[in-house]
Amino acid sequence: MFSSLRIRLILLFVILTILPLLVAGTIITQRGFTQLQDLAVASQEQLARQVSLSLSSFFSERENELNVLANVYGITLLEPNVQRDVLLTLLREMPAYYELVMVGADGQETIHLTRGRLVSTENLPSRADDAIFQQALQSGEITFSPVYFNESARDRLITIAVPIIDLFSGQIGHVLVAELRFQTVTEEILLGLNLTSEDDVFVIDDKGVIIAHQNPAFILRETVFEVPTTNGRHTGLTGGDVILASQKIPLPNIELTVVAETSYTNATTLAFDLAQVAIVVTLVTLAVSIGIIIFAVNQVVNPITKLSRVAQAIRNGDFSQRSDLKRKDEIGQFAVTFNEMSDAIQKREKDLLEQADALRIATAKAKESARVKGEFLANVSHELRTPLNAIIGFSDMLLAGMNGPLNEKQMHKLGRLKENGARLLALINDLLDLTRIQSGRLEVVDV
Repeated sequence: MFSSLRIRLILLFVILTILPLLVAGTIITQRGFTQLQDLAVASQEQLARQVSLSLSSFFSERENELNVLANVYGITLLEPNVQRDVLLTLLREMPAYYELVMVGADGQETIHLTRGRLVSTENLPSRADDAIFQQALQSGEITFSPVYFNESARDRLITIAVPIIDLFSGQIGHVLVAELRFQTVTEEILLGLNLTSEDDVFVIDDKGVIIAHQNPAFILRETVFEVPTTNGRHTGLTGGDVILASQKIPLPNIELTVVAETSYTNATTLAFDLAQVAIVVTLVTLAVSIGIIIFAVNQVVNPITKLSRVAQAIRNGDFSQRSDLKRKDEIGQFAVTFNEMSDAIQKREKDLLEQADALRIATAKAKESARVKGEFLANVSHELRTPLNAIIGFSDMLLAGMNGPLNEKQMHKLGRLKENGARLLALINDLLDLTRIQSGRLEVVDV
C-alpha cells in the first residue's frame, strides 16, 4: 500500500497538516487549563480573604461590644439587676452570643445568662480554676479560648474573656465572659455567600477541626481537614479534585483558618469547552485538509499516472500513444516534451523500419547477384575447361610425337603452350571452387 505515490503523498501532507494542529491545540488547551487554574486559585484566594475579613470583623465587633459594655459603659457601676437586664438585652438582640457571665476577681460568678435555658442565680459556680478567666485576669487583655463543642448548644463555641478595670482602684475587678456561637458565623457569613453546589467555604481551628460549615453534619461529626501548605489543586474536603485556597485569621491565643474550594471541573469548564472546540476544529480542519490534499495530490499524481500508461504502451510497441494533458504548468510542459519524445521515437522507428526494408531488398539483390555471378562463373568455367583440356591434350599428343617428330624449337613452344594451358585450367578450377564456397556447395573432406 505504501509503495503508491498517491498514498505516500496523502499521508505526508496529512501528517504535516495534523501535527501543527495537534501541537497548537495541545499548547492552547494546556495554557487554557493553566490560566483558568490560576484564575480559579486567585478567585478562591479572594473568596477566602473576603470570608476571613468578615470573620475578623465579626470577632472585632464582638470584642468592641464587650469592651464598650465593660469599660466604657461601666456595667460594674450599675445595680446587679440593671447589669443583668443589660446583659440579657445583649443576649437577646445579638444571636452570636450563647452565654454571658459576669465573674468577680475572686472567680465567683455573679451573673450567668444562657440562651435557651434558665440559670439560677443561687449557688452560681466559681471560675477560679478556669484557664481563660485566669489568663484574662493576669494579663489584663482580652483572651480567646480554643474552640470546643457544646452539647447543650449543639454547636461549636469560643470563649472571650474581657477584663473590667475598676474605675476607682484601677485594678481588674471583674471579668466579662462571653460564649460565641459559630452557627452565627455560618448564618451571617457563609450562607450569605450564595455558593453553588461546586463551591465550598468552611472554617477550621488550629487543630484542623471544622468549626463552621453550611452543612452541620461536618460540625457534628467533628470532621478534621488538613489544610495544604500551598494554594492550588488538591484533594478537597469530600475527597474530590478541587482548586483550594486558605486564609489564616490570627486571634489572641488561637488561629483560625478559612478554606475556600471549588471543583476542578467547574474551575476548568471553559478549558474543557475550549478543548472540545479545539478537537472539533481539528477534526473539521483535518477533513477539509484531507479533501484539499486528495485534490492536490490527484492534480499531481493523475497526470503522472496517465504519462506512465502512455510510456508502458510505447514500451510495448504502440508508438501511436500520446498524452492528452492540456496544462500550462511544469506537468503540462513535461507532457509536451513527452509527446515530442514519443514523436521522435516513432519517427526514428519508422526510419529504422524503412532502412531495414531497404537493407533487406539490397541484401536480396546482392544474394541474387552473387547467385547469378556464381552460375555465370560456373558456366564460364565449364565452357573454358573443355577447350583447355583439348588444347592440353593435343599438346601432349604433339609432344609425344604422335604426328611426327618435332624439332627443339617446336618442342619448346608446345611445352610453353601446355604449361600456360595448365596454369589457365588451375585458375579456372580455383575460380570454380570459390564460386562453390560462396554458394555453400563445396564439401570439405578430411584426408
